[in-house]
Amino acid sequence: MRTRGARRVRERHGAASIRRLADRDGSIEAALDDVAQIDKIGTFPSIEVGATLRSLELSVLDGVDPRTRVRIEAGAGILATDYVRMVRLRQDAIRFFEQSFGNNEAFVLPTTPIRAPLLASVAEHAAFHELNGLVLRNPRVANLLDCPSISLPLPLEGLPVGLMLIGRRNADRRLLEIAASVEALLRGHLHAA
Repeated sequence: MRTRGARRVRERHGAASIRRLADRDGSIEAALDDVAQIDKIGTFPSIEVGATLRSLELSVLDGVDPRTRVRIEAGAGILATDYVRMVRLRQDAIRFFEQSFGNNEAFVLPTTPIRAPLLASVAEHAAFHELNGLVLRNPRVANLLDCPSISLPLPLEGLPVGLMLIGRRNADRRLLEIAASVEALLRGHLHAA
């Protein structure tokens, strides 16, 4: 009986999903993989902004920043069937991410996986898109997986660094309580130093 059930789950979600259920290690790596799978198809904002602009009969994007325009135009080529597949992948990812919390109430991670880039380092379009993707990666995961998140500034010298907390779905108030406690700890650490 267990074999048939596992086979059904494997057929519906793939072997990677089975591993995710078995490997709840307290990290968001599986969630990053899920988001990457969706991103291989397209991004929701580019598709939805493009659809909204078309419904408003706006076809000329001359006044839009070229870096933003590229993203909007990228959504125009996504087929409806691919969009539906993205929605289904997102629903599965939300479900698996919720299960990854286990008994924990929040994930703790850097707000961004890199320090804020200097303006000079994002002057070229390719560098901008690469660094912008990294800066948005962690907050975007919480957003895409329908979870509340909050970023707290860390009391460090130099460029700003943030600590992000991702809470369970529909637990915004609890996440704010946890964030207030963490903020008090950080403030106490700053004054003790």
